[in-house]
Amino acid sequence: MISFRDVLVEVVERVPKSLTGMIIGKDGIIVEKYQNANSSLDADLFGAEYSGVMSEVQKLASIFHIDNLWDITISLEDYIIIIHMISEDYYFMNIMAQGSNEGLGRYKTRVGSLKLRELF
Repeated sequence: MISFRDVLVEVVERVPKSLTGMIIGKDGIIVEKYQNANSSLDADLFGAEYSGVMSEVQKLASIFHIDNLWDITISLEDYIIIIHMISEDYYFMNIMAQGSNEGLGRYKTRVGSLKLRELF
């Protein structure tokens, strides 16, 4: 049987320059994390802070009566952060270095989220 970690490893290792994959609860607590050996990123800090961003975006979407927010992509100077909904209470966050293939990252993150939904 496939595990949370198996899905995270698959996504991070198949997207060049992907650094970290995490399953995060709406409360900011990391359920599972996989970090590429080449990454020195403080993934716990990213996870906690950017889960709050996703919550705020969801609040804005509900104010404007926009339903079914699935994902957001945040581009920073050094990183691209893709956050995709797994369920109402959990997110899949993929953190990639700038210069990575953002389209492939979004695709693999979405496919990984679908696999993770089956495990919840």
